[in-house]
Amino acid sequence: MRRESYVKVHMRFTFIPVICLLGIPLGVTAETACNLSMKELPKVEGMYLGMDEKEFKTLIPTAKRNYPNTNKVVEGVSDYEGYLKVGPFLYYYQSAFLNGKLVWLGLSYGDKSGVKNTDQAIRKFATHYGIPTEGWTPPSKDVGPSKELLCRDFSIWILGPLHGRGGIDPATVIIKDTEGSAIHQARRDKEAWWNKSRKRFEISQFYQSAGQFYHIVVKTDEQLQLKCVAYDEAGTPLAVDRFSVTPPAEEVVMSIPVGQSTNKRLECTVAN
Repeated sequence: MRRESYVKVHMRFTFIPVICLLGIPLGVTAETACNLSMKELPKVEGMYLGMDEKEFKTLIPTAKRNYPNTNKVVEGVSDYEGYLKVGPFLYYYQSAFLNGKLVWLGLSYGDKSGVKNTDQAIRKFATHYGIPTEGWTPPSKDVGPSKELLCRDFSIWILGPLHGRGGIDPATVIIKDTEGSAIHQARRDKEAWWNKSRKRFEISQFYQSAGQFYHIVVKTDEQLQLKCVAYDEAGTPLAVDRFSVTPPAEEVVMSIPVGQSTNKRLECTVAN
């Protein structure tokens, strides 16, 4: 499994709500918990939990929004990922924002970082950023030889290089706001569930024919009224239209305003 795919899988199942008592996550004792808070965590490759979305996009001007689980824009949620040379070894990043603040950050490092395994990656990362080198434990629901450090209101997960069929998958670091990342994932899960429960049709094609005209091919088992929204790369709606579609498939045409362009991100829902 390639590292970016592994990170996406981990991104999905690590957004788990953690109930806290007296500021300490249940299951983590006061003696073993890392006492750092998010405000005390240094910037990592210029990024930090709580970072403003605008500041993030200034640091990474090429950042484009990603829509995991669903193509619908979820309220208060933004996600970005891509390949980028931010630091000397970083080559791939993923991020999640809640209400404009960074709550989840995944970083993959190239093999030139020099680490050979998870323990080496932890020592190098912890020493460089001034965080505890002790207290790292394997997550209870994890795959692979990774370890995690649970702190007051955030956690850090590290996995060293893995040897796969395609070569060496480099080291990965995931930093998340315990509460914020759980809320973010809950919103994503709710939207994914809603989409699945309402899925009565399939968009098989969405393509530009000429100028501002885009064609939508819809497969369906029943006659439906659809509301479709086309977005630009920033996630801003460009056009909204309603269509009637009949089985087994129908092609409809949407017009995008002259001078505008879409990234072919389309959202269609059953109209009430």
